[in-house]
Formats: sequence, structure tokens, C-alpha cells
Amino acid sequence: MGRFRSLIGFAALCLALMVATGTAAAKPHHPFQRTLGVRFGHSVLGVCAVRAPATTRHCTVHGNRRIELENYGKYPHIPGHIVRFRLNSARLSSHTTGVKVRFHALGGRGGGALVSRWFDLRRGGPQLREFPVHVPFPPGSRIGLDLVVSGDGKGEASAPLKEAEGFLNLNAVFEQDDQTPPVLHFTYAKRQDFLHTRRVYVHVRSNEFVLFNPECVLETGETAWGLVGAIPHLRPGRWNTYFCWLETPPVRSGSAALRRGGHPAVRFRLVAYDRAQNVTRTKSFYVLPTRP
Repeated sequence: MGRFRSLIGFAALCLALMVATGTAAAKPHHPFQRTLGVRFGHSVLGVCAVRAPATTRHCTVHGNRRIELENYGKYPHIPGHIVRFRLNSARLSSHTTGVKVRFHALGGRGGGALVSRWFDLRRGGPQLREFPVHVPFPPGSRIGLDLVVSGDGKGEASAPLKEAEGFLNLNAVFEQDDQTPPVLHFTYAKRQDFLHTRRVYVHVRSNEFVLFNPECVLETGETAWGLVGAIPHLRPGRWNTYFCWLETPPVRSGSAALRRGGHPAVRFRLVAYDRAQNVTRTKSFYVLPTRP
């Protein structure tokens, strides 16, 4: 039981990261990053204990993916890397000669363990530590921490990891591998008889599988009308014809504007999301009604 509590304590403590420090949850540096948090449970100061006359102990703990911390990103379903992790530490005890930590990812589609290099905990007082790493984190991986505690053999040594609000948590920043937005190619007729057919079309092709979410608006000079259209998925390399269907009120408004000498037009902007949530938005283009 003592060993089990030490393991839970050490990891959770080690994992007692920024997550519990309020402002500690640093914002991602760019939109391809998200902060992951996992709770390990209760613990006490000092984990992975080494009792004299022993001088070294190695511990490993993994969090439970089902216990994800609030206000932190969900575990990713796309490949990526952990680029940094954080923990709170206190002062090393008098019998502790050294503590090393490293980030640990286990599982995923490929199985096996993926780890960072080892980092030394400094002897200073309470401090929040951030460690830069580059650890692959496939979908389905679990977060964990490895710890090596060294002592002088004269008394108990342990990792001086701190809990926050009674819980030990790990906080790590995930960065997705796929950061390339999809590429869209499209063609369309610059003039279409949409005031009679009540539809506007564009031919579009994507270089990868995407959710196609175009925006189309009928502008009459005085009023802008959002139009109705299906939101399909596009498969790579295939030309697709997308129809934006106009409802009756905007068609009537557009016809009236044309009779008054106005210039009704349908404004298009093509938007596509890939599986990694990279997004492509084209510049707006206009379709004009056919000449009377």
C-alpha cells in the first residue's frame, strides 16, 4: 500500500502542474497547440520515496484518460507531439541528492512507450517548472511521468513535487503534426441566371478529404441575404458542383433591385476544414445575374 501511494503521489505530484495554479495554464503559442490536463488523485508532498539504506528508486505513473481536467483540451484524435510539460516542485529534502523527471506517453495506435530526455529538478524553493520536449503523441496515448530519486542512504529521499488544491495534475501542451490547410480549386460562371433558377453554382475540387462549408450571400445594394445550401464533404481530386439555393424573399428583392437599376450579386466565399481542423477560406468572389 505504501509503495502504491508513493507511486500515485509521485506522478500526480510531478504532474501537479500549472493546471492547478490558475494563471498557470499558459495559452497556446499558435492555433495548432492545445493544453491537455489529467488528474491523478490526492497525494502528499514528497513522492517516489527512497528509504535508507537504499539510495535510488525509479517510479512511473500514468493518468487516466477518462479523468480529463475542466477547461483543458480534449485528448487529440490526430497525430501530434507533446512540446512542453509543467510541474510544481518544492525544496529537496536534506537526504535527497537528486531528482530526475521525464515526460512519458504510452499507448496509441502503435503501442509502446515514448519518452522525453531526463530533466533535473533544481534545489531551489517552490517553483513552477516548464520543460521543453518533443515526444510523439499518437491518438489514444496516455500521459505519464517517469521519476528517478537519489538519496544519501542516511534517511528518506523523495521527489519534492507539490499538489494544488488537494489534487495532483499533469499539464502538457500538444501540437498537431498536420498544420497544412487544404487546397481548394474552383471555377464558376461570372454571370448566372439565379433570379430565375434560384440557384448559383460553383465547381470545386480539394486536395484532401474536407468538410466543405461555403458562404453565399445575395446582396441587393440595400440588403444582404444569407442563402441556403447543403454542406457536403469533398473527396480528394474529384470535381464537385456545389449549388447555393436561393429562397423566395431574397430572389424577389434581387429582381426588384435589378428593375430599379441596381446591381444584385451573390457573394461567395469557400470554406473547407480537414480532419485536423485546418481551415481554408478563399477570398470573396461575386456572381452577377445574366443580362436582360
